Amino acid sequence: MPPTPAAGSAIGFTDVNSTFGFPTVSATPMDNLFRFPTYAYSPTTPTIPTTIGSIFPMDVLHDRTSLIWGPITFTTPGSWTSNVTGNIRVVVCGGGAGGGYGAPTTAGGGAGGGVVYCTAFPVVSGTVYPYTIGTSGTGATVPGGASATQSGGPSIFSTITARGGGGGGPTGVAGSPGGSGGGQGGAATQPTQPNPVNCINYGNAAPGNGGGGALTASAGQTGGSGVQISLNNYAVYYGAGGGGGGYGPAFRGGGTGVPGAGGTGGGGRGSGGGVARTGGSGYGAGGGGGSPRGNVTGGNGYPGCVVLVYP
Repeated sequence: MPPTPAAGSAIGFTDVNSTFGFPTVSATPMDNLFRFPTYAYSPTTPTIPTTIGSIFPMDVLHDRTSLIWGPITFTTPGSWTSNVTGNIRVVVCGGGAGGGYGAPTTAGGGAGGGVVYCTAFPVVSGTVYPYTIGTSGTGATVPGGASATQSGGPSIFSTITARGGGGGGPTGVAGSPGGSGGGQGGAATQPTQPNPVNCINYGNAAPGNGGGGALTASAGQTGGSGVQISLNNYAVYYGAGGGGGGYGPAFRGGGTGVPGAGGTGGGGRGSGGGVARTGGSGYGAGGGGGSPRGNVTGGNGYPGCVVLVYP
């Protein structure tokens, strides 16, 4: 039994470990349990030690409130009431678009939703911030121009807007514009954000048959890559483009009968050569384009999201 600490002195976890016979400081849950980053507590002073094995006076936890530090991902519409005043990090990803209809040749892949990443968005404690989630676009089921239902819906958090992806174009027709452009020539038209210094827009056009992605444009029949954002060690892709369908000569970017791969981060694969197209499978990812040598219809996109990290 170690000696009793003097009255009024701080008791560290090293004392607790010794008292209860834990083998070493660095190997015990008691030593690691409260070593969260300072932004996980309010107030943030005095500083909580973060080095495993260091002296950890328990009185630094007095009068602290543990905060949810995320990331918290919202996938249905609603509102968030801030419990902090200051800057938070926000990711807003629009809905992914549906792929085009491939007849008599190939169709473009659906674009990934536009992405906005705000590294410092000011909020006030007690204020309610509404948000909407971008709906997914549906793959085209009939020939013709890219329809409104193919494009993904916008996601909005407070004053931040990320447009949905543009629908993939059918045979010989350009894809629709959007946060990223739909396969076969769709343009990227992401809106200007209210705080462009701290809010970064991601979105690309689709010069090829694949749908544009948040990080890169399409390359031939391959969908553009989604952007990977790391939030407190959680790395997630957003806004990948869908691959174009494969059938002989492809429009706007060339190609073969081999279907286009979806963009990195969950973009849907195009169809062709007996291979079925797939839908998007990551936040804001576009669906694959159709082809007569696979599924004639396009694949569906994947809904968007809003992600918060605070305080």
